[in-house]
Amino acid sequence: AHGLLGRPVGLLSRNSASWVVTDLAAAWAGAQPVGLHTAWPTEELAFVIRDAGIAAVFVEPAQAGRLAEALAGGDGVAHDVGE
Repeated sequence: AHGLLGRPVGLLSRNSASWVVTDLAAAWAGAQPVGLHTAWPTEELAFVIRDAGIAAVFVEPAQAGRLAEALAGGDGVAHDVGE
């Protein structure tokens, strides 16, 4: 958690109790939670992840494929979104 101190972390999940717990836990750990909406197109999701400099993403299993696609950057290879 120390590596995320003061850094933005993404939350890709539908609204649920788990989302609230993850949001609060990330903030309590000193990270800056950024909500990533499940309704966004993959291209917009990828843009927000890159533009916000998101260091890690907490993702619900149903959204894992979309996250992988967003991180692939069009070349089929997942790219590090951290430093």
